[in-house]
Amino acid sequence: IQFQVNRYHSRSAPKQLVHVEQYTAGLALDVLMRLRKKMLLRVGLIFSTVASHDIQVSYKDYNSRGYYSTDDLYKSYEPQNFQSSVNLGLCFLFKIFRREQKFNIKFVQYGSRLVNSDYWLTKNQIGEDTKVLSTKARPTMLIFALEINLQKFKKQKKHETEE
Repeated sequence: IQFQVNRYHSRSAPKQLVHVEQYTAGLALDVLMRLRKKMLLRVGLIFSTVASHDIQVSYKDYNSRGYYSTDDLYKSYEPQNFQSSVNLGLCFLFKIFRREQKFNIKFVQYGSRLVNSDYWLTKNQIGEDTKVLSTKARPTMLIFALEINLQKFKKQKKHETEE
């Protein structure tokens, strides 16, 4: 099970950005294949659902940045609630305090779209007609993750046989 925040940004004017955040909960189905003693290949699928989202517009003045969000920004926004992606990466094993930990480097490619219809903000909403997210968008991510294992590593006992 994984929880993730996906952030997308679109420039609507020279000093103005639109920020869309999708908070997702998902199920990662991975297969680990040993390449070396301390290195694994990770291949898998991720199925996630959008639990919540947030839209903000930021504008930059001389030395500061201001943010605002109104209900009007959400009118034409229709997120794709169920999303899927594939991942490929490397997993490095190491031990800390007799516990085996994993450091992951994953490349993730989304197969599903982010929104059900193109997300536009109009001139009345932000000053210019701007396409923020397209149905054609399929994000690619590079993720660095640390998996923490709380279970102690058990040493295998050697069994002696009598002859």
